[in-house]
Amino acid sequence: MPNHVQNILYVGAETNERVHEIFEAIRGESEDDEPCLIDFEKIVPMPSCLKIGNAPCVDESIPLTATKEEIMTATIKKAATYDWKSKWEVQDDEQFMKLLADRVDRDYEARQIYAKNVAETRFQSWYDWSYANWGTKWSAYEQTEGDNNSIRFWTANGPAIPVIKALSKMFPDAKFKLEYSDQDIGNQLGSVTFKDGCVVEEVNYPYGHAAINFACDLWGYDDYDRARYHCWCENIDPDENPEALEEWGYVDEEANVAKATEAKRLAEEDAKEVSLKEAQEAINNELGLLSEE
Repeated sequence: MPNHVQNILYVGAETNERVHEIFEAIRGESEDDEPCLIDFEKIVPMPSCLKIGNAPCVDESIPLTATKEEIMTATIKKAATYDWKSKWEVQDDEQFMKLLADRVDRDYEARQIYAKNVAETRFQSWYDWSYANWGTKWSAYEQTEGDNNSIRFWTANGPAIPVIKALSKMFPDAKFKLEYSDQDIGNQLGSVTFKDGCVVEEVNYPYGHAAINFACDLWGYDDYDRARYHCWCENIDPDENPEALEEWGYVDEEANVAKATEAKRLAEEDAKEVSLKEAQEAINNELGLLSEE
């Protein structure tokens, strides 16, 4: 499961009509009633040969250009080293060799695809191409329209910085500001502004309280969650030290009401005790006067 990264893209141009034109140019087809406000394929299209579904796994310790015989030799050696026969719970040698041969066949076929892809695109599959050209595992998801000529979307494991850089080259008359934050609050976050493929402003936050505030703003966290992250930044467990939350701006109104109610109850009990004590003293004084008479 990837780390989700919140991205907010702001577009600035001379007119709102131009901003609208840019957003229309990057809009994709909606799927499952989910809007597609930004389609990375419209900006940096992936070569069709790389769209092979789940990329087949190959043994990376074996050269990509290895022959089938070389792959078989390396696979037999690895099977003996890690005792695959026992792990696979195979008793028959002939059956075990057939399983190894099937594995080698799949490995070899995948290598033929990868070698062709590398020759044409320099990348084996969609996976390594996506990180290199989009900065993230997949195209954008969880997309919504924002305020001030902006859209919000998530990406997997990294922000869409290369995509926005390419987008700024497509529309050199506009500015594109990307704010981003990993769901690991306080890490992998910042902002970058592009114009015509060049960085005109960039802000990076090291882990700390400023980074936490920036991240919580982007993710829309409330005061309670924000205060908890600030406590963790100071190596304070907010569950064991709930009073520390108030130092970071969280006020538990219900707890305060409960405290005030309890304080009022205790004050009323104290007042009753004082009244009873005064009444008893008055009675004792009266009895003392009567005895003297």
